[in-house]
Amino acid sequence: MVLSEVYRPQELKLAAETWKSGPKNLPHVSLFIPGKKGGPVVDRGVFPPFPSEVMRCLNTHWIRNLEESSRVPMCSLSDVHRAMVRSDQEALKNILGLTVRKASSLLVPLGGAQHAGTETKVKVQAKIDGLTAIALLGILLLKSDRVKEVYMKDVSYGIGRLLSLADRLHALYSEEVRKGVLPSQLIGNALMSTALEQPKMALDLLGRRILPYQAWARTTNGGKAGLARWFLNEIGGVCEGIKAVGIPDRTTEMDRAEMLIGYLAKEEKKQEEVAS
Repeated sequence: MVLSEVYRPQELKLAAETWKSGPKNLPHVSLFIPGKKGGPVVDRGVFPPFPSEVMRCLNTHWIRNLEESSRVPMCSLSDVHRAMVRSDQEALKNILGLTVRKASSLLVPLGGAQHAGTETKVKVQAKIDGLTAIALLGILLLKSDRVKEVYMKDVSYGIGRLLSLADRLHALYSEEVRKGVLPSQLIGNALMSTALEQPKMALDLLGRRILPYQAWARTTNGGKAGLARWFLNEIGGVCEGIKAVGIPDRTTEMDRAEMLIGYLAKEEKKQEEVAS
């Protein structure tokens, strides 16, 4: 027996609708996943996960930059079903805390690989787990009445997006100036762990470390100068938004969830237009 509780039909219907709608409570997030049986690679977005997929994701611990994984039982199928059906704050807080802890060690290196253009080297299962974790974050935020139209304007999402933009500017600099030689870690990715706990400290460090890449972007006349300027403009806009709201000294589980989403969110259409 997986679950033994009494619910009204209306509760179950609402829970199912919320679960299915959760991934819509996200900006555009996608990863390149090979098709089945050697099919072509597809840019796969976020879909509502099956409870068994959620359980597997939360019980998997990825290490060595997503090269290895091990099973660490922390979540049962009944826990997932309760998270699907129940909406009391204590239950949501518990499953959100577990999801953020597990997702951080998975999504931070996954986002770094995506921004560096090395996503194809990441194991497929790690990417599938990453999409499952992001979907679950969207569901849990929706169940907590945090809709994307609101949280995407908040400081935590903005910090995640800022570090993503810093990564991509750093990667572009490496491509153009260092002839494609990437550092072991991009600057935004290196600061994500700090930002998840102490965002003010992370942004102070970013402000100093990003200076040479900003200076290059302002003066370059190379083939991708337009894209470099676009990154600069976007970084400036996000910084203004963060400054207007204020940077917290510490974060909550909700803040960390929104920051991770901001770090993985894509704006590929705008970038492609500028690059062309």
